[in-house]
Amino acid sequence: MAASTAPLPRRFPVSPRVGAWLAFLALTLVIGLTAAILVFARGLTLTNLTNGVPWGLWITIDLSAIALGAGAFTLSAVAVGPAVTMAVAHIIEWITRKATVPHDVLRLIARTSGLGLLLYAYIKFWDLAAVSYYGRTPGSDQALYILRSFTPYGFGFWVGEILIGIVIPVLLFLMPRFNKRPAYLVLGAALAMVGVIFNRWNVTVSGLVVPLDYAPGVGPALVLPQAYFPNLTEWAIVLGVVGYALTLLTLGVRFLPLFTRTEEHKS
Repeated sequence: MAASTAPLPRRFPVSPRVGAWLAFLALTLVIGLTAAILVFARGLTLTNLTNGVPWGLWITIDLSAIALGAGAFTLSAVAVGPAVTMAVAHIIEWITRKATVPHDVLRLIARTSGLGLLLYAYIKFWDLAAVSYYGRTPGSDQALYILRSFTPYGFGFWVGEILIGIVIPVLLFLMPRFNKRPAYLVLGAALAMVGVIFNRWNVTVSGLVVPLDYAPGVGPALVLPQAYFPNLTEWAIVLGVVGYALTLLTLGVRFLPLFTRTEEHKS
């Protein structure tokens, strides 16, 4: 009687590029986990967070991740989230050297995101005009003065949100000379992501230095903000969070049928 032999387990080929990518993910996870354990053991004294600045880089990244995943019902999330998906599809194609999504579909997503960013810019300028011109009050003038004098709010808004996050991506997404080249589309999506992060920073860090006069326990007098810049421990935890997200994406691309070819679907 012939002895039956069990099939050998299938080996997963790892190219040098994939191996380097996995090593990078492992490094980010180790750094982030080590920093998180230290903060858990010793407390927030290892960070630059204070009572005056309770929300810092961590909350900025958390809120940015919601928008970048198109998981928030805001126009920035609707415009930038699909652009991130488009960029991921192109990057996966570069790494695997296999077409995942037709390029005309990805260009359509880019153009849609560009139009969404234009609408987002239109609403932002009307909001700015309503606060600084049409609805101008002594209180709003004082609050804007504090923001512009003691925080990088002006730079974050005009350079980070408007120029980097809207103007340049719109040009890359809508102009044919740019949106026909995947590299420009990925660059536009990356810049749009930076704009979202600047927006969340302005809201959660710079914006909260001016307390609301109707907040419980806060008097009508405005207080001067405290200086804040994230230290290495906070950056390490953020690196771990980003590595965790990229690891999940990598596992999903490897083991889930995210991109099923037409001929495979028919068979």
